[in-house]
Amino acid sequence: MLHWLDEVWNGSFLGALVTHGVRILIILIVAGIVRAIADRMIDRAVRSMVSKRSKNRTKPGKAVAKPAELVVKPAKLVAKKTVFADERREQRIGALGSLGRSAVLIILAVIVALMIMTELGFNIAALLAGTSIIGIAVAFGVQTVLRDIISGILMLFEDQIGLGDYVRVGDIDGVVEDIGLRLTQIRDEAGTVWYLRNGDIAKVGNYSQGSGTGRPPIPESELAESESGEVSTPPDSDKAR
Repeated sequence: MLHWLDEVWNGSFLGALVTHGVRILIILIVAGIVRAIADRMIDRAVRSMVSKRSKNRTKPGKAVAKPAELVVKPAKLVAKKTVFADERREQRIGALGSLGRSAVLIILAVIVALMIMTELGFNIAALLAGTSIIGIAVAFGVQTVLRDIISGILMLFEDQIGLGDYVRVGDIDGVVEDIGLRLTQIRDEAGTVWYLRNGDIAKVGNYSQGSGTGRPPIPESELAESESGEVSTPPDSDKAR
């Protein structure tokens, strides 16, 4: 009985299963630790940037006279604009942190997959050489994905759009609900959610930035009708006769 177990243990199946299984488990554990450290570093950087901004905002400055109403109103307006700018900046930093964590996850997943395939005995170089057509297709796909990722990061870094902004992208007007690693979600006034690839967004109109009202301007014809109170009605049937 023991001799039979020894043959099974020293055989190719069980021995290879235990050896490769332990190594694959170590690879997964190390990848999990690396991801946890990277996520913590990204979160710490985000918190540091936000806290620095908050400290700068709460620094003591010159006192403003209270009774002067004409001074208080502009001060409130400036404070409101400052808070809005800080909120947009913190929102942008948080979104960039999310993109960074997603990028780390994708890179680690690719590295772990290659290491596991190598551990299982696959020749990665020969596999890629034998599947050159598939490799070219994958390369084009990766190029498109990288373009989407870089475009999303640039949109956030340059503050072109932010969550909650009312924007126009092409012929779509709506509120930005999410800015992801590859896609941006916009909900129009009809309630339809549009999924736009970041790399395909070439021109953006942001109604929430600047001195606008946050909504697209009303056409002059509709504005004139609303001011005059006149509503265009079809001609009377008797007069038409």
